[in-house]
Amino acid sequence: METEDRKKRLYSAPAKVTVTVLLFLGALLCTIFGSAFLRLATLGSGDPTARMEGGQYYTTAGCAIKMHIDLSQLSDYLSTRKVFDVNGQYDPTQLVDVTKDYHNGITGVEVNKYTSYTLEDMYQMYVSGCADNLDANADESTYIQEDEALASESSEAAGYGLSGDRSDLTVASGSESEELVPQADLENIALEYMSEDTWKHLQSVGNSRSYSRQFLYLYGCGYPNEISYGIKTAAGSTLADYAAANPEKVSLYDLYRALPDLASQVSSYVWAEESQEQYLGRNSNLRYYVKDETQVYTNMQDWEALSEEEIQNMLESWPMYVSYTRENGRMVEGHFPETAAGYRLSSYLASEQILSGNERVYIGLDTAYPIDDDYKEAARFYDSLAPYAPGILAIAIIGLVMAIAAFVICTIQAGRNQKDGTVRLYGFDSLPTEVAMAVGVILGILLIGYFGYIIAINMSDMSGFFMVFLGLYVCMSVGLFMLFYLSLVRRIKAHNLWEKSILRAVIHLGGRVYEARQESSKLIMAALGLMLLHFIFLPTTGFFGVMLCLVVDILVLLYMLREATGKRTVIEGLRQLGSGDLDYKVDTTELKGNNKELAEVVNSMGDGLKTAVEVRMKNERMQADLITNVSHDIKTPLTSIVNYVDLLKRENIEDPKIKGYIDILERKSQRLKQLTEDLVEASKASSGNVNMEFVTLNLNELVQQVNGEFDERLSGRELDMICSLPPEPALVRADSRYLWRVIENLYGNVAKYAMPGSRVYVDVIRREGSVVFIMKNMSEQTLNISPDELMERFVRGDSSRTTEGSGLGLSIAENLVKLMKGTFELFVDGDLFKVEVTFPEVNRDVFRQSV
Repeated sequence: METEDRKKRLYSAPAKVTVTVLLFLGALLCTIFGSAFLRLATLGSGDPTARMEGGQYYTTAGCAIKMHIDLSQLSDYLSTRKVFDVNGQYDPTQLVDVTKDYHNGITGVEVNKYTSYTLEDMYQMYVSGCADNLDANADESTYIQEDEALASESSEAAGYGLSGDRSDLTVASGSESEELVPQADLENIALEYMSEDTWKHLQSVGNSRSYSRQFLYLYGCGYPNEISYGIKTAAGSTLADYAAANPEKVSLYDLYRALPDLASQVSSYVWAEESQEQYLGRNSNLRYYVKDETQVYTNMQDWEALSEEEIQNMLESWPMYVSYTRENGRMVEGHFPETAAGYRLSSYLASEQILSGNERVYIGLDTAYPIDDDYKEAARFYDSLAPYAPGILAIAIIGLVMAIAAFVICTIQAGRNQKDGTVRLYGFDSLPTEVAMAVGVILGILLIGYFGYIIAINMSDMSGFFMVFLGLYVCMSVGLFMLFYLSLVRRIKAHNLWEKSILRAVIHLGGRVYEARQESSKLIMAALGLMLLHFIFLPTTGFFGVMLCLVVDILVLLYMLREATGKRTVIEGLRQLGSGDLDYKVDTTELKGNNKELAEVVNSMGDGLKTAVEVRMKNERMQADLITNVSHDIKTPLTSIVNYVDLLKRENIEDPKIKGYIDILERKSQRLKQLTEDLVEASKASSGNVNMEFVTLNLNELVQQVNGEFDERLSGRELDMICSLPPEPALVRADSRYLWRVIENLYGNVAKYAMPGSRVYVDVIRREGSVVFIMKNMSEQTLNISPDELMERFVRGDSSRTTEGSGLGLSIAENLVKLMKGTFELFVDGDLFKVEVTFPEVNRDVFRQSV
């Protein structure tokens, strides 16, 4: 019993709410404090508790990693500055030549103004996509070149190679190994790749030279592109025109292929200039001074006027700074703090140069953090929380354990009803299993993917606000996960997982199709034939096939409409039979095939039902007549027996044995008389042959009267009556005599069959416009039959039939209640017997007005 109570408390609504709150609270704590600890570990490079040993952020390996990354970017930035800077400054008007290779840091080389652009124009060519478009044109032109080579090989193999005078052909740019187009065909072929205006322009620029197909394609695509972007060379022309006019000097294909690489270099230089000004310029707490053989680079303007000794003396007061000298690529002198950060930077800078193999470098981190940058944010977070890292980790672990425990308990609670522990399913559980699982998996992938994305982009900059947001996001994800997970658990507990499966439905459909294979095989073959007809005729026969398939589809549609109409006719016949019209016949004159066969079955079913109903009604009438006639025939001799027994009792008979016989005769004759009266009453009640006189009654008063009448009988069996009546009148419309008969019968059953020494509960309640009489008691005998069986005639709860009773009382009571427009319901739960009699409530205001 104690175990049952514990289970009921576990399945109660407050317990479920509490466990759910603990689940979300655990997830929230684990996420917030776990992410905080992870952030500390990241900032400290795996050592979030270093602060407890006196270390601060600038001493950690994590700070060194951040400086390492920034110094790598600084190295790339300074390398590009050495190539493109003018007097140590960015000059957007400086010219760069497409034909030069700037990867090796060449400077001071004379440029060709016809193949050169300013840094600003080259950057715009990269941003606008012009350089990539021209490179794509060059890449596509290789197919033209391959096709032309194949055509040349084919013509030579066939004996149609060029011969004779070739003075009209010249070498075109980028086409030294390509076949030139003859002058006679040049215009026609050129107009395949370019507009007429572009062709005229090419003739004017190239002095009517001949060109290969590849060059014509490149010029037709490239020249309009260069003009549309409005970016020209330093000479004010285009690369296409320069290549057309100087085929012996340059290849247009090579120019277009080299252009995006130089544009990418220039864009990297411009972006580095902008980003370094923002992140490692004057807006950074990381200060640097780098000097090579010719130039000094620093983000501190006042350091440019200082000597190296003055810079060294100033940085010595900073707790985090490094300095070293490199000669011929080898570090010969250096200073590094004896911290995790210093060791990390020493290892990096020993093998990686910032600017060149001969450099003097000073790098310092201003630990006063006057600038709001990543270093200040990281130091503020790390220095304030690192001392509490063990506690933060402990709370995160507690949250994780709490979430796991709540998850397990939620799994146990899922779907269980507090009252009886049965499984309760919800509307969401009615979705097909595969659909619910697919939605859950897709949603889970999206949530996990977005979680990983936001972690990846914010790992290096986790703020308190972001951690709270992350916690709420995880709680939302847990809620959505639990929605699908608990649905799956409820389905498993209710054995509904397979029942609601689409796969099961498909398998069952296949089984039904197989069972009806005689009919279904015809439909399947017809469908396959129709699909085969479409597959054969539609792709190959053109208009004729389309028309043939259309005619067949129309015929199939007409057949389906005929079948659907026939099914509708059969359904209408079934509906008529269901409504009670057993004389209805389905018209089979227009039906064909299975529909006609089904309609004939429906008609024969109607005939069978009609015959069965007629037989049943005849039997009912015969039973009623038999009961009435036999009861009437029994009443005359029974009256005589009762009267003669009464006369014998009046005689002065002294023999006690004869007196005992007379008493037995009296009891049995009275019981037989009561049985006869019950039979007559049951016959009248079941046939409705009862005259009802409806009046407005107060059910409270009627119950109190019956309580008084049965008080002695109930007390004799030690039955404790507990009666609960509403304070206001419970008014109903009924026949007072028959309502008394109903309630008296129920009390009589209690007096006969209730367990002695138990309680009997009688309640009158008002419920949603109705008045309900409720009686509950514990049966002395085991009630191993259903309520419906108890309602049948001649059935008694006392299966041994040792008590008096005919088994007609409940049947009579039910019929009488129905005749009085009420409802009569029985409930049996183990040995508990419960009956509810319900009548519509009479409106008290209307009753007062009528009185």
